[in-house]
Amino acid sequence: MISQRSTSDLSQPASTLAKMAKGSEKSSVPPSNSADMCRLPGSVGSASAASRFLTTPRLQDGYMTPSETQVESRSAFGHGRFQKTMLLCAQLATMLAYSYSFTLLFIDLEPVEHWCAPPQQFATLSEQTWKEIAIPRDSNGDFKQCERYEPLDAPASLLAASTSQAGDPATPNLEASTQPPVTIERTNASEVRCENFAYKPDTPGRNAIARWNLVCDRSWYEGLLKAAYTGASVLAIPCVGLASDKFGRRPVLLWASGLVVLSGLATCVASSFVVYALLRCLSSAACSAIEVISFILLFESTQPGPRAPYCALAICWPTVLAPIYVAALAALIKNWVMFNLMVLLPSSLLLVTTVLVEESPHWLLVSLRFEDAERVAVYAARFNDEDTDRVRRRIDAIRQAATINKPGGRATPLLEAAKRSLAATVVCGGMAYRSFVLSVAWFTLFLVYYGGLATDSKTLSRDYELAKWVVVIGNAPAMAVAYFLVKHYDHLSAIIRLMSTVAMALAFHAALVAFELSLPLTVLIMWVNLLLNITYVVFSVETVEMFPTEMRSVGFAGAYMWGRLGATSANAVKDLENQLNGSAKALPVALCALCLSLSSLMLVTLSNEEAPDAAVMALMWNDERQKEAKH
Repeated sequence: MISQRSTSDLSQPASTLAKMAKGSEKSSVPPSNSADMCRLPGSVGSASAASRFLTTPRLQDGYMTPSETQVESRSAFGHGRFQKTMLLCAQLATMLAYSYSFTLLFIDLEPVEHWCAPPQQFATLSEQTWKEIAIPRDSNGDFKQCERYEPLDAPASLLAASTSQAGDPATPNLEASTQPPVTIERTNASEVRCENFAYKPDTPGRNAIARWNLVCDRSWYEGLLKAAYTGASVLAIPCVGLASDKFGRRPVLLWASGLVVLSGLATCVASSFVVYALLRCLSSAACSAIEVISFILLFESTQPGPRAPYCALAICWPTVLAPIYVAALAALIKNWVMFNLMVLLPSSLLLVTTVLVEESPHWLLVSLRFEDAERVAVYAARFNDEDTDRVRRRIDAIRQAATINKPGGRATPLLEAAKRSLAATVVCGGMAYRSFVLSVAWFTLFLVYYGGLATDSKTLSRDYELAKWVVVIGNAPAMAVAYFLVKHYDHLSAIIRLMSTVAMALAFHAALVAFELSLPLTVLIMWVNLLLNITYVVFSVETVEMFPTEMRSVGFAGAYMWGRLGATSANAVKDLENQLNGSAKALPVALCALCLSLSSLMLVTLSNEEAPDAAVMALMWNDERQKEAKH
């Protein structure tokens, strides 16, 4: 075994080292069948080549280093503050991404009460008097928000009284409760669209709708902005994944962090809606990039024991804190500049942690950048209070073992992974079908989350608002459940059960709508959304595990992209729902339930997925080990 060798073994010939590595595998790794040997490095059911070299239990002296434990310590540079800094970086990145999404959807574009603003000659009238004189009513008796009467006509005595009151500082304008009803003959008046708008006096200055008059004829800008915000992420994230796999995780993270800070600061002084929309789109793309890359960096820098729980914590805490943080800012701060600066606050902490974290050691090994891998390992060792000399010896052993040619001139799996193209990895490693199933599941999950419940009726608006806050409060126990599932249960099995449960809940909701039965909407929304939040956490951890290091960023970014497309497609579901009446409103909900059920069935096939044929693997990669396994 490796732990029984002396340091002088490092100077032995390559053939001896190869035998040592082979003997170590036999003694420390449980025996596996030929199907397991055929799997791609890093795929589900097998350990990646980089992980095997990086996570040897011990080296020459056989003693544990300061940060090691009896059960978990297997990494070349220990486990401690380095991984915790990675975790903090991932949490801040996710917190920032969630905060921006909540800000756009619920704060910037929060609906506001508005009506036609009075011309200058009527500016002295009180709000209620102006409405009685100039604003028509709809069929429900409410004042219309986008029309007024033309020509405008008011009694001269009323205007004179209003003028005199406006000139008297001790007498405010008459309120609706102190003014008698105003009756005006409008025989010749017609309704015209508003030229300018007035807003409720307590409308905060941070509201983008009031700031740029995104109402009535300009209300379509709101939908365009939401689509552009999501579209920017959809377009950027595949490029981010490719760049991360080619140039490294950390450079992409640094660039994206700088971009989100610059765009956030510029948003504070945006002078027009076009500038504001462009900056929000840049922020969306940058936030998506740092969310995805920091998550992958955490996964690849943490040893197998605490890896999945750490990744779960990177999502759980922001899910709980982000809506509370944004809601608290909205309640306390009404100013546009101050509010946007405070939303950007996590990015300042993110920049600090981004400087402290280092490149993924797994990616460096797969890329055959051994000098950089040693530098990162030594840096991490100092963070974790490890013996740097021992770490250097470990990395040197990894370097030599990884570059030894096997009998017949074959290279190690690590070298093969570096030489394979992305297309070869996808086609030959069984990644094509896996990527397809995951993309469908992510698309469906987001589609259901944003468009799976019938909540468009105005009569349900109060229950819907209440349900959102119930979900915010319920996120704390829900995230505790998600963490427990990630730490103690099979991820894929938990995902399938959760998605099946949500599908049944949606089918039940569709039946209620179809037969016009009553059920408190708050209960249903809370139940479904909390289950989907739990599913998202477990699914994110499972997805990042399903791809090998050489294409992990592309694979995870692709799944994330399809999820965002599903969120965008949810608008079509809501539009379809709004066009239907009565029992027909159950149709979109039933379709969402069906899609979710089919997605869960497709995920079942991944749990039973067999490795590609050994002969095909040997043909594509000329792997002599696979040929031997076939016999």
